Amino acid sequence: MREPGMAGRFTEEIDGEGVAWAAAGFVASLLIGVVIEPFRGTVGLENVTLGYLLVVVVTAAVGGRAAGLISALSAALSYDFFLTTPYHSLRIDSVAQVITVALLFSTGIVASLAGRARRRRNVAADTQAGIIRLLNTITSAAATGEE
Repeated sequence: MREPGMAGRFTEEIDGEGVAWAAAGFVASLLIGVVIEPFRGTVGLENVTLGYLLVVVVTAAVGGRAAGLISALSAALSYDFFLTTPYHSLRIDSVAQVITVALLFSTGIVASLAGRARRRRNVAADTQAGIIRLLNTITSAAATGEE
């Protein structure tokens, strides 16, 4: 049997819950941009970046790796589109803003990997709990003489 490649592992990670969290992260990223855009001159961009990071980290932690990556990409693009000059384009004319967008996306990748690890631990714990229940059933049946 052949081992799945990178694309296969990425699509295996997308389940119903992951898709919902990816969509929620995408929508939340857009909403942050739309809501903050009129106040971008008065609200510190570092505060907005923390809002985007919160969305990405929660999405990755609960939705898994694929949801986190999609959320990280949408947060970085939304931040770029709504809050960096020139506005309403995907171009950035400041090195500092390029670094901010890159760090936002990179943090999303790290959070996605942590979310993936959490989901794997949950699957392993569920598997072990099932094995323990099965062993308990077998030993109970053996102790009572049932077949």
